[in-house]
Amino acid sequence: MKLRKTFIEAVYKLMQNGMFDMTIADEKGKDVRTTIMMDKQELQDYIDKLNDYYEVSYYEIARLDEPKKGYQKKYLTIDEINENGEKLFKLVELVTDDKKFPQKKANRIVGAIRVKERQKVS
Repeated sequence: MKLRKTFIEAVYKLMQNGMFDMTIADEKGKDVRTTIMMDKQELQDYIDKLNDYYEVSYYEIARLDEPKKGYQKKYLTIDEINENGEKLFKLVELVTDDKKFPQKKANRIVGAIRVKERQKVS
């Protein structure tokens, strides 16, 4: 396959700006849906929409911009189903502006959106 460099650069720019979802492989080789560059309001809107169909939870997994100390794993361990019976729906890279002065860079947080089927009421 031969693609023009400008096309590849345009696709890369769209991906970096969170314009579409992608899949990444976890440590077990299973594909996990991922959204990058989502802000707090977009995350809340997304969770609100999912709440129409599921019981939804959001868990912060890692802060990518925090200073690292000591040995760091190259991957995150994420269970498909957690101890609460919630299934992993999607990973998100949340971008916030919560950093304090003088650091003005965006704060990047990896989080997991988990869902559980709603209990049927009879």
